[in-house]
Amino acid sequence: MDLQVLRNVEQLVSLLRLPQTGVADILEIHQSPYGLRLEVIDDRLMLTSWLIDIDNLDLERALKRNQPERFKGLPQRLFTIKRQLYISTFCPHQFDARQWFEVCKKQREFLMQLVGENKL
Repeated sequence: MDLQVLRNVEQLVSLLRLPQTGVADILEIHQSPYGLRLEVIDDRLMLTSWLIDIDNLDLERALKRNQPERFKGLPQRLFTIKRQLYISTFCPHQFDARQWFEVCKKQREFLMQLVGENKL
């Protein structure tokens, strides 16, 4: 992993106020209510978020609500694993920790909006 990417991952962990952890090419952190997976691939970050304790979010509804402008044009992939809904994106090479932080916040907001809709 390139030193700049390493520093950006460390800064992202700090910005999210996550428990300090050793930085590796793949980090998975569970801090209720969110799960977060950071995967460095060729000096780019794949950022994946999900809600740990909520496993009944509707993929079809999420796909309909997933609009590029919500994420400033950055494509998001939605998928389920064992009834849990995940949202993931492959961040552009030029993104830094602050931009990753904004993407993560948007993913979390999206998931929480789905939870709110689910209760209606």
